[in-house]
Amino acid sequence: MTGVGATPGERPRGVAILGATGSIGASALAVVAQHSDRFRVVGLSANRNAAALAALLRRQGRRVGVMKPVETGLAPDDTESDAVLLREAGGGEDAMDVVRPVLLPEPLAPWVAAERAGTAVDLAGPEVTSMRELIQLMSRITQRSPVMVPVPEFLAKTGTQAMETLGLDFPIHNDQITMLLEGNVLPPGAPNALTDVFGVTPTPLGEGLSKLADALPEALPSEGTGSLHRQRYWADIQGSRMTADQVFEMVRTQLASLAPDPLMKVGVEPGTEKPIEEGATLTLSIPLRGHIQVRCMEIANNTITMVTLEGHPLSGAIRFDVEEPAPGIIRFEVRSFTRSSDLVDLVGMR
Repeated sequence: MTGVGATPGERPRGVAILGATGSIGASALAVVAQHSDRFRVVGLSANRNAAALAALLRRQGRRVGVMKPVETGLAPDDTESDAVLLREAGGGEDAMDVVRPVLLPEPLAPWVAAERAGTAVDLAGPEVTSMRELIQLMSRITQRSPVMVPVPEFLAKTGTQAMETLGLDFPIHNDQITMLLEGNVLPPGAPNALTDVFGVTPTPLGEGLSKLADALPEALPSEGTGSLHRQRYWADIQGSRMTADQVFEMVRTQLASLAPDPLMKVGVEPGTEKPIEEGATLTLSIPLRGHIQVRCMEIANNTITMVTLEGHPLSGAIRFDVEEPAPGIIRFEVRSFTRSSDLVDLVGMR
């Protein structure tokens, strides 16, 4: 990879490495380190080796907090336990009773060992809500208004069972319906390990859902269903008193006010700065398509690249580009690449 380097003024590209603790992940990290002028690590993940992942994050200059909430079948002075290894990988600053709040002597499944020891490990937040209230709250956060239709218990269970039998991917399963019917709350006066044992201050439901909505995974065009739709719009500006860089900065900082209302309305998610930055989540209101959330994945070379998020009718990408194709001409261009997210959306869009 000799001669590889970033163009002067170009920001290093963000790289997310999956399986970072394996041999391929280690090789990828080594390549990124050798070409730090061109690449930067923005995300790491691992399957099982939490201690190795914590160590990698620390080497990337991140502050790491580790926790093994319940450990069983070990003596308090065991130096080879998962919790000890995690603590060391995280920097060894936290006390063991913070890293591992509950240690149970019997080598059994945590909930069995806890029950035999008379230790509470039930966890719950302080708020009690219904599924309808949850959907209504999520609707306000995502600015979408789904139609809610009451479904009898028998019909709901029959439908989900049929989906499972046919091997169809459905977001609700029979055991989840049972949990909703039985209720998933602690009895009055019962100890809550979240606060009583782990000392965790719960995040309010509305705040947590807002963060969840902002962290939804991307849905790329390749993950959609049906034909790929390509659209391209552009405007050539002659005799502008602004440079291409200045026009791009105006687009980046004022997109919400520049977008024509009949074609698209741009809303910024709560807690997101109005100027578009990498990682920011925005809501686009498009006629006949409703509200679609997008995330800014990259800003480079006077180009903004956004992709749609899961849970919306479209899987796609949109790019805003400012360039100077000829002296005295500035071109502002919008390109989109979209597919229906799934078969239901494909039929509904027709």
